[in-house]
Amino acid sequence: MFNYFGHKKISILDGGLVKWKNENKKMENGPEKRSQKSNFKCTAKNEMLVNIEQVKENINNKKFELVDARSKGRFNGTENEPRPDIKSGSIPKSCNLPWIECIDPISKCFLSKEQLQEKFKEININNNSTVVFSCGSGVTACIVAKAFEIIDGKNFSIYDGSWTEWASQ
Repeated sequence: MFNYFGHKKISILDGGLVKWKNENKKMENGPEKRSQKSNFKCTAKNEMLVNIEQVKENINNKKFELVDARSKGRFNGTENEPRPDIKSGSIPKSCNLPWIECIDPISKCFLSKEQLQEKFKEININNNSTVVFSCGSGVTACIVAKAFEIIDGKNFSIYDGSWTEWASQ
């Protein structure tokens, strides 16, 4: 999402704060330090977002692969959505790669490039695929999109409305 708003210097704390602490990395304590005023100007990259009309068109013309990052149960309609007013299920012709499957359960880091390639291969997504990512509301889609970027380095798009928008129509 930072990419979308035009940020260029973005870092991910792969493995989180727990891993950082376990590796005895430098930490700061005490009062917060004032940061310098920035002159950042937001420049939205609208080409990174796909809207509901594009997703509807894609069901017939298949210009991209739609990968849903929710759990298999939510995708298959066997597990309830966290929002009580939204049914579970999936967008027609989409495939599923739960975000949690891209993360090593012990280190909490992204899987290796080779392991991620295998995950995408299992759902018939390869380096030549044009891919759009979705989830429940557009947030965890970014995790699977980042996993795809790790293996491919390609730009990606997000269907930000995701399942919540789709199921509400």
